[in-house]
Amino acid sequence: NHPFRMADAPQKWLYQLKCSEKGCSNIENIDNPHTLRCRKCWYFHWCSDACRTRSCDFSRQHELCCANTPTEKAEQTKAECCALFGWDEDGRKKKKKEREAPIKV
Repeated sequence: NHPFRMADAPQKWLYQLKCSEKGCSNIENIDNPHTLRCRKCWYFHWCSDACRTRSCDFSRQHELCCANTPTEKAEQTKAECCALFGWDEDGRKKKKKEREAPIKV
């Protein structure tokens, strides 16, 4: 048995602004969202390839937690990310709406 238990999951399926590598303190924000993000669980996101490699290949934290994330929790986290960053329902940046011409009366 692996010593990791879902009851000990650091995520608890709540969106966190911090890079998902536990040793990194980089925080994503509206102006600088992390570009590396798991599109399955939506919880894990990384500020760099190095952080993703460490989280995925060395600690296997992402693999273990992502595989056990309930679908409804992944959808909730995705919705939170999309709302925070102004993304569409596919998780892509929304195009800026063209300004409407003023109506002359």
